[in-house]
Amino acid sequence: MAIIDFLLFLSKRLDICNVKLSPEQQQILSQECGPGHVIEIRGFAGTGKTTTLIEYAWRRPHLRFLYIISAKPVPGETNRIFPPNVECTTMHALAYQCIGYKVQSFITSSLQTLQSTFMTASATFLGKS
Repeated sequence: MAIIDFLLFLSKRLDICNVKLSPEQQQILSQECGPGHVIEIRGFAGTGKTTTLIEYAWRRPHLRFLYIISAKPVPGETNRIFPPNVECTTMHALAYQCIGYKVQSFITSSLQTLQSTFMTASATFLGKS
C-alpha cells in the first residue's frame, strides 16, 4: 500500500513535488502523440514507467489514453492514480469486451457439462454410485 500512496502523491504533479525525471523520461514526455498512436514504454521493475505515463497524461489533458496492464488488482488502484483522461483496464477485460460476451453462453454450458461429468466420475470413483 505504501507504493500506491507514493504514486498517489506523485500523481498530484511531479513538478510540484520536485521529482527529478531522468533524461529518458524527459525524452518520452517531449514526444507528441495523436489519435491512434501507441506509446509503449519498456523497462525493468521500478524504473519509472508508470510515473512517466502519469506525467505524460497530466501534461495532455485534451487527449484520452487507454492504459492496459496485466495484473487484475491493479486497475482499481491505477484509476485513483492516473488523471481523469486515462482509462485503465487489463488485457483480459479488454478482450472480453471485444469477444468474450459472444462466447459466454458456450463457456457457461461447457463448464456445467464439465462439472456434471466430474461429479459423476467422483461419485463412481468413491463408490457412491
